[in-house]
Amino acid sequence: MMQKTDENLDRLFPLYKMKNLCTVTSSKRIARSEYLDAGIPFYRSKEIILKSKGIEVNSEIHISKKRFNEIKEKFSVPSKGELLISAVGSIGFTYVVEDEEFYFKDGNLLWLKNLKEGLNSNFLKLTLDSDEMQRKIEDISAGSSQSALTIVKLNELELPIPEPIEQQKISDVISTVQEKIDLIDQKITQAQHLKIGLMQKLFSGGVGVQDEDNNWQNHTEFQNQFSSLTPKCWKSPKLQEVTSQSISYGIVQTGENIENGVPCVRVVDLSNDVLKPSMMITTSSKISNANTKSILKVGDILFALRGDIGKVIVVDETIAGCNLTRGLALIRPIAGINSKYLMWAIRCSYVREQILREVNGSALKEIPLKGLRGVEIPLPSQNEQNKIAEILSTMAEKLELLKQQKAETQQLKRGLMQKLLTGEWRVPSDENEAA
Repeated sequence: MMQKTDENLDRLFPLYKMKNLCTVTSSKRIARSEYLDAGIPFYRSKEIILKSKGIEVNSEIHISKKRFNEIKEKFSVPSKGELLISAVGSIGFTYVVEDEEFYFKDGNLLWLKNLKEGLNSNFLKLTLDSDEMQRKIEDISAGSSQSALTIVKLNELELPIPEPIEQQKISDVISTVQEKIDLIDQKITQAQHLKIGLMQKLFSGGVGVQDEDNNWQNHTEFQNQFSSLTPKCWKSPKLQEVTSQSISYGIVQTGENIENGVPCVRVVDLSNDVLKPSMMITTSSKISNANTKSILKVGDILFALRGDIGKVIVVDETIAGCNLTRGLALIRPIAGINSKYLMWAIRCSYVREQILREVNGSALKEIPLKGLRGVEIPLPSQNEQNKIAEILSTMAEKLELLKQQKAETQQLKRGLMQKLLTGEWRVPSDENEAA
């Protein structure tokens, strides 16, 4: 459907300075003494940033209806189709005003009003949100002490603007992709809620017991355990009692990075969707071999002692053979313990509460190994462990697939914006579509 242009510059969109497209201004000063708990919402940059992301906000600050009307009559207030852009702190977030009443803090936000006839508000937002414009906004906002986007600088920003009909077509194409992203977001939220509900159900009621036909039957007897009801047949051993070696942390000093050395997992690495040894720091074989107890095997569990305390993953073939650093503990389950079940058990709410109670430190919070070893976990039969792990891992895989779909669709949107907003690709006219 897209038509790619040739390389002639006259086929690309003409550039306009912002001052020739709209009036760039800000609000009238509102004194702190005028702030109220209720009335007309008074937004700062943080509220507008949230609204720019489609997130509903409840304003913490308001002004009186009387004061709002005074400003509206003497000057003006934001109206539908105008734009606000964050100008300090997190700079460059744009919001298209809807049919709503609010006022905003001067200095925090810039106001784009009196848009040139034929200029599409949504297209202008898309252009300002593009990677190229965001880089330009970052450049013109740079300062020696504090970054800020000023009226003078924004007025001089040049933007590629096509004819109104093409603005609308481009907006429609990108909005269609954004609608798909929003739909995936809804599915992700639903999946996250389902996962939380499943964990609460499975770690209180369990799956049940299998009858002689291998059909699962619900538990009928329960006990007070972990300040909750759990199946009576479940045990509650300490974490150290279900490991084959003492729970310990990794290498204290890994030394300098060694080319082709032994990769070492750090706490920060657990934040990545996929752990890649090629992206990790390395240590020498000598240092790694002096710390053989922390050389990873498939089925081991890594536990963050600091940072995102309590974050856990199960070691797979990708990182088997790597070592780990001081901020992580290695948990090696004994035979009869499903590693994935143990990971989910550590993540469940009442085990998480125990972990957080053991955390100490003020500046650098950390859970000591002694506290971690003493954490009690819910332990059903091996068959029930396997079933719980299967249910939750399947749910997690579906959630990860949705996140991957979202990332791919966001990448598609960025690519389309780059091509369409510069005129490198053109949206065909209705005549071309019909042909």
